[in-house]
Amino acid sequence: MINVKKVLIAGIGGGILLTLLSIIARAEPPSAGWNFGNDTYSQHIGSLILNSLSDRYGLSTFDLGNTHLGTNDYIEENGVKNTLAISGYTKAYDFNPLSTTGYGYNSVYNQPLPNAALTKLTFMGLDGDPTKAQDVYVLTSEYNRLSDQGQANSIDSLNASVNNQALALAQTNVNISNETNSRIAGDLALQNQINTTNNNVANLDNRVNNLERLKVMPEADVRFYDDKHVSAMAYDAYDATNGRNFAVGVKVMLKLGKSYEETMIDKQNKEISDLKALLMRMEQVH
Repeated sequence: MINVKKVLIAGIGGGILLTLLSIIARAEPPSAGWNFGNDTYSQHIGSLILNSLSDRYGLSTFDLGNTHLGTNDYIEENGVKNTLAISGYTKAYDFNPLSTTGYGYNSVYNQPLPNAALTKLTFMGLDGDPTKAQDVYVLTSEYNRLSDQGQANSIDSLNASVNNQALALAQTNVNISNETNSRIAGDLALQNQINTTNNNVANLDNRVNNLERLKVMPEADVRFYDDKHVSAMAYDAYDATNGRNFAVGVKVMLKLGKSYEETMIDKQNKEISDLKALLMRMEQVH
């Protein structure tokens, strides 16, 4: 503790100059009962806790409705806790085991942190010393929503998501374009096949129609072998209706019975034989 016997307050360039005229160490914690906003240090002879906001010893906590932001005795600490409250934080926890402050702060700063998702914030001012770092822990959910860094991260994440969606959309458009082109090419190929099939069907119809028409077909046969029971002939059948040869080939004829010519030849041969026999008998008579 610092015991201030006399304090002079003077305004210089809009600031406050505190001149400590007589400082001695003191162990007892007095309370001057200042009237904040009215009294000046020059009106009181009492003790001042260095870097504290008043001469009152003990723990001061930021508790306002549902907002609980931990201790706020020291100037730097109070500024940080007020900033958290203005920003909209509702919970803050102090964990600073390196603190050397008395009057109950050691027990407060050594309380275990709750089992919750927390983000650590660090500022200068542990034990009221602007050269020592002090930690305060806030809910990560509130940090992500309320802090500049959390909002920047959210914006970066949103931008990344938008970019990914844009890339995905672009890829989808490419895929749609490729699919459309493939479908167009497929449709053209299918249409070509349909056209070819239609042409083939039309040609087949024409051929069927031609086959069904009355045909004038002169045929030339050349017999190149003939026996009593078998004949062989080469032939050429011409389709005069369609203006083309219809068929060429060889015919083989099996003679299962006598033809008219053969019957007549046999008859003539018998008559000739009879005549020869008659002539021979007549020659013998004479």
